[in-house]
Amino acid sequence: MQYMAVLDAAEFIFVDRERPDLIELAWQSFHPGHRDSLEDPVPFELVYYDERATSTMQRLVVEFNKALLLLSERRAVGMQTARILSFSRKS
Repeated sequence: MQYMAVLDAAEFIFVDRERPDLIELAWQSFHPGHRDSLEDPVPFELVYYDERATSTMQRLVVEFNKALLLLSERRAVGMQTARILSFSRKS
């Protein structure tokens, strides 16, 4: 599964790499204030723009979570190997 996710505050859109000119589905209208706990899912609206989006959505939930975890791991590794450089002036 190779999809491009375009994320902004208003919506997440998903585009298949095989059909980059077509938005297949979007997650919109997030309502984080409508949950009882930070661990509860955030309600949102799902918009299908293509007939294949239903089957894609079933896989996308799992794969999107995996991608976020991988991104988080990569950032954590990068932070551990960071170096602080001193920029002192020579007199």
